[in-house]
Amino acid sequence: MCWAFVILILLPQIVSAECAWILWEKTRIFYTTTSQENWKIIQTSKVASECQEGLAKIVKKYAAPDLKTALDKFEKNNASLRYVSTYDATGKAMSVVFIDLNCLPDTIDPRTPKH
Repeated sequence: MCWAFVILILLPQIVSAECAWILWEKTRIFYTTTSQENWKIIQTSKVASECQEGLAKIVKKYAAPDLKTALDKFEKNNASLRYVSTYDATGKAMSVVFIDLNCLPDTIDPRTPKH
């Protein structure tokens, strides 16, 4: 009887619990002969709108004219950018960087392979 009372009191809080949001950054760097991929968490937020605001700020920073970054996609929860990071003496691109930004609920880990 006591357990039923405890469950009835806690049930509304469990049901109404919201997940946090994470702004992920995936960086892929392609060199002339190799490549590498890195993941990092840029920020965590309590609500999706805060994550989306953080994403917009990062896009604005990366899309500065002096960085010569191409904005391939910009949506509410994700963005994709790319730029050439190094050149050789002749002006040929030696490495290209692709950056993907994603706002995802904390229940989703984009680093894990999808089955």
